[in-house]
Amino acid sequence: MKTTWILGILLTCSTLFFVGACEETSEPLTQTEAQEGLDETMLSSVEASLEADMVEISTQFTMGAALDKAVQQLKMFVSSQIPCSVVTETQNTITIDFGTLEDNCTYLGKTYAGIITITVVKTSLDSTTVTQDWDGLTNGKTTANGTVTVVWDKTNKTRNVVHELVWTRNGKDVFSEGNRTQSLLDETLGAQGGIRIDGFRTKTAGQAMWMLDIDGVEMRPQDPVPQAGVYTLTRPNGKTITYEFVRIDEDTIEVTVTGAKKSFVFHVTSSGQVDEV
Repeated sequence: MKTTWILGILLTCSTLFFVGACEETSEPLTQTEAQEGLDETMLSSVEASLEADMVEISTQFTMGAALDKAVQQLKMFVSSQIPCSVVTETQNTITIDFGTLEDNCTYLGKTYAGIITITVVKTSLDSTTVTQDWDGLTNGKTTANGTVTVVWDKTNKTRNVVHELVWTRNGKDVFSEGNRTQSLLDETLGAQGGIRIDGFRTKTAGQAMWMLDIDGVEMRPQDPVPQAGVYTLTRPNGKTITYEFVRIDEDTIEVTVTGAKKSFVFHVTSSGQVDEV
């Protein structure tokens, strides 16, 4: 699945979140800016996929199990599903070492490198809390260091994901924080059927911070962009831009980008092709 944090939006300067704050301008959003912003959105989906895959690993134990048994179940899952990794266990914690990218260690069809440490903090029949520490975790396109905390609510069938991460792409670091509530779109298919996300994310580069509000966003692992919902991005200068996602058919998602004085509409196919309407 893809956790909902597609944040790389180009507005009125070069790629957002990996540059400093833009100068204030009264000019309308241009077609080029909207197109490049959508392209960056799709690239940032790679980060969302990495986050979602790692969170999914820590779901693989029975709620209510004793801490030591929960860790044993996690270890068994990782050993069977990611046999290329090196798994070690200490009390209520397991460490997963994917090695380097050259080791070609794959999970859910994607190659990963780096180390994650999963700690089962609390487990009961109603809720479970797990933390993850990421050390140089990478898929070859982006790298993350930091912590992720996941709390499952069995009654509401949701999970709350809070993160503090430093993302590195193209040699540039961006600090990211976020708090989202996620639920499955299809309980039978699980995470592979997609998730609904509500909440927020921030990214900070230098003295500039961007805030992304996430409202009813639906994401599936096979899609390059969300299939439903709205992102509202607030820039450092206080101006906003919205991204509204609507599925047209099984192969096509419509994205409406609305900024200062102007809107643009794009169709994005499952292969990642983008056409302006």
